[in-house]
Amino acid sequence: MTFETIQSNLQTMLKLADVKVGTKKAIEFEHVYVLALRDVGIQIPAAVDMMLLSGRSVAGYKEQVQRVH
Repeated sequence: MTFETIQSNLQTMLKLADVKVGTKKAIEFEHVYVLALRDVGIQIPAAVDMMLLSGRSVAGYKEQVQRVH
């Protein structure tokens, strides 16, 4: 499963549960979701693990765009 798919699924789940991205409850949801994916044998990208271990939100991640002048 790709990072983008996991991120999209998390955003949808949080929206349906009426939980704001980045809150303590949202981080708990993200951990539980990833654990559930792992329990059913889905391979998780290393970036997801690193973000969760460092306390960052996967659902709230926005790629930084650098402008070239």
